[in-house]
Amino acid sequence: MQTYKIFDRVFRCEFRLFIGELEDFKAAIRKMDGYPGDDELTPALGWTVDLTSAIAVWLPEFSMDNPQNIATMAHELLHAVHYRLYHRCDVEYWLGSAETAPYYLEFLMRGFLEQIGSRRG
Repeated sequence: MQTYKIFDRVFRCEFRLFIGELEDFKAAIRKMDGYPGDDELTPALGWTVDLTSAIAVWLPEFSMDNPQNIATMAHELLHAVHYRLYHRCDVEYWLGSAETAPYYLEFLMRGFLEQIGSRRG
């Protein structure tokens, strides 16, 4: 299981990206604060779980050369952005704030892709 972490200093939140087997992901997040411990997580292209200590994102596989993998990462990280901004931080969505979520998504995508890329090379 590959694990990557990003800490957002502005909204004070940790994000963890897990790449590997679903059962390994479940075992990893069971050790984290706030995991309900249910078996709701079933095989999929990805999952995002809002925990007390972090927002955990799981992908079964990831390759920088696979467009589906990158699209799935963007999909799951957008869930993470929504959990953080609109559920935990109560950021209000209005037309003038339309750039908030895209910038946050860009921050997460760049951070995780840079970490993954540095392990490749």
